[in-house]
Amino acid sequence: MSSGYESEGNVTSDDAFEILDGIIKKFCARPKRRSNVRFGHLTVPAYFTTKYNIVDRLSSAIHKRTDSTQVFVLTRKEQRIFSSFEFEHMPKLLGRDQTIDHADFCSILEYCRIDPDAVIGPGWMEGGEPLWKCDQWLPKRVFIVFSLDPWMSAACALALTGLVQWACDTAEKDGANIRVLTFSNFFGNSLLSELVSLRSQQPVEHFELPIPTQFNLIPEAAIDLTHEDHVYSTIQARMSLLNAESRNAVLVVPPINREDLFQGLQLAHDVRYQYLLMKHVEENGESMSWSLANCAPDFGRTVTVIQVDLEHPIPDILYGFERVHIVLGKRCMRTVFDEETKQVVKTELSITQSELDSLRWWCFQLNHPFPYLRIYAGSEGLRANEDAAVYRPLHIMNDHAGAFISGVYGMSSWGIDPEQVVGCFMKSTPVITQVTSLLRKEGVIHGHLPRLAFTGSEETRYRVILRALGYDHRIAHFCALRSPDIKVRWLKAQLAVVLTVSKDWTLEMEPGRHFGSDIPAFGWGSDLSNHGDLWQVLGMWKAITLNWEEFDGITSPQESVWDASGYLKPPIGAVQHFHAISHRLEKALDAVDIYIGLPFHRVEDETESLSDDQMREVFQHLLRAFQHQLIATRLAVVQGQEQLKHTVVSTGKHVEMRSQRTVLPLPNAIFKNVERGGILYGICTEFIKEPDSLVAMNWTWMPHDLVAQYINSKPMQLHS
Repeated sequence: MSSGYESEGNVTSDDAFEILDGIIKKFCARPKRRSNVRFGHLTVPAYFTTKYNIVDRLSSAIHKRTDSTQVFVLTRKEQRIFSSFEFEHMPKLLGRDQTIDHADFCSILEYCRIDPDAVIGPGWMEGGEPLWKCDQWLPKRVFIVFSLDPWMSAACALALTGLVQWACDTAEKDGANIRVLTFSNFFGNSLLSELVSLRSQQPVEHFELPIPTQFNLIPEAAIDLTHEDHVYSTIQARMSLLNAESRNAVLVVPPINREDLFQGLQLAHDVRYQYLLMKHVEENGESMSWSLANCAPDFGRTVTVIQVDLEHPIPDILYGFERVHIVLGKRCMRTVFDEETKQVVKTELSITQSELDSLRWWCFQLNHPFPYLRIYAGSEGLRANEDAAVYRPLHIMNDHAGAFISGVYGMSSWGIDPEQVVGCFMKSTPVITQVTSLLRKEGVIHGHLPRLAFTGSEETRYRVILRALGYDHRIAHFCALRSPDIKVRWLKAQLAVVLTVSKDWTLEMEPGRHFGSDIPAFGWGSDLSNHGDLWQVLGMWKAITLNWEEFDGITSPQESVWDASGYLKPPIGAVQHFHAISHRLEKALDAVDIYIGLPFHRVEDETESLSDDQMREVFQHLLRAFQHQLIATRLAVVQGQEQLKHTVVSTGKHVEMRSQRTVLPLPNAIFKNVERGGILYGICTEFIKEPDSLVAMNWTWMPHDLVAQYINSKPMQLHS
């Protein structure tokens, strides 16, 4: 087939990589203008990034031209792949050459930045080449290759911003020799040019690899046009005809986070569930390849369902399977900034055509010929829905907007103009204005000065927690706010983990079980279970961890876990995520400072409730971080029946609150007990937008006097 790329040419793959050698040769040469740094962007068609290991090819080409240290700054997905030695054609990098993901590169830039208040003045620590990663100081003779995230996460945007600043500053040192080369699959990318122009007159060179005119993609016969409603029954029927030793992999992209897809097979087949999710932050390439290689047993008719994030498809990882079934969805839940409600919401949207095209390239990689590979793309095949957006959504314009903007303001002491940098990445003025205003009201960025508004160690905590918890600035803000009380800090950390996990997973009870208000819950906060589903979910997670000894010894849970009652049974993927996030947060805090880290603690010791003063501080911090989600509740009579009506204070939008196989977030009886003047306040940490409603999730009651103090200190209109 023809590629459709602008740079299509009558070339072979070997020709293209000869061109790559020429590009690197030119880029390594001394620039005509006297300078110790060169910037460039390389467009690499998806054909090459899927069929070949582009990091290995780039590394080989660079080694031919220079002995400088090589640093490859990659997306989390790419780093996980390249951190494994289980895959063929992994880069054979020298000891001083390293791959690192965007978030870790941000931490290195922060580590080697000299504080402007230091005696020697602002600047950068300089590292030696052999041990630069151990020292976390970048060497001044270095070739940095930077992968641009097609969904543009906050980690990628902040890492690139800091890299340009570091390169321009360090290039002024004697003996410096710096090359910065970004690469992506998209043509016409001017991002690096815009960033460099803010600091330097140095030109940014643009290169591209041509793609061969003709190439083989996935065979048309492998694309199954079964209607979406019948995909799983079709797969089940095909598997039932196979012999008892057949082993099948069913890859679901994007994930639907359910573990009941093949209920009719449970008795005849051993159905297992695995996950390749971006949110599994602790799983590296080694553990990822191990878990996938060990999910196809040597005997028995086996089905392994592998849920794969849209941002995580990777090639050639399926060992031990005879048949591969790939289910490509056309819609998925996304977290976006919704202009109508002026909130970050989860909602179901169609996948863009460019994302489907990327999945087509990925399927081409899997090395299973038809009929052993089948791709279920729905009745319309590999064509996006009519309502699909033209461009894929960027995280920095949606769920990472607050994290990115606050992160840039945190770099102002590096000589960065926050407004100019934000404008390079975010092209929607309304989103910039709305989110910046919100960050000022919340006390994340200063009201007048271009910097963060935190005091003392709060800023350090905010930075590390932001990275550890997936760049949700509200959760990071809540967790970072200072408290001298160890128990309060532990409860806040527990809440932060649960809030992060709850964005992707719902804890459900066994169907048919109705507990009333007596849900399985344990530990600090469980006495508030009838004051909000936030406390219900926290208490249920603690009940599960208590029954499994805090998951000690479970490095990567593969089997089901449950609470002591046996009624709470979270998905394996949820347990993996909870386990990884908990350890990552503790590790991040401990690594910064012994006084910031959390001392040893076990949930089993939480036999007594926290005091009113301790809980009041937790409520204060929740209100400060989630004030934009403050909800006022009133009792109304509708058609002769009493109903609670909920309104977002900051926007006047009406919202619903629903039970999730738990007790109601706010029973009428509780409202009557705690309302003041016919009104009750609470905050939620998440909204789900449906076609006809806005649903508040993870809600908790707020003490009325705390909210009154907040409202009196803010010029806010209360909507009814």
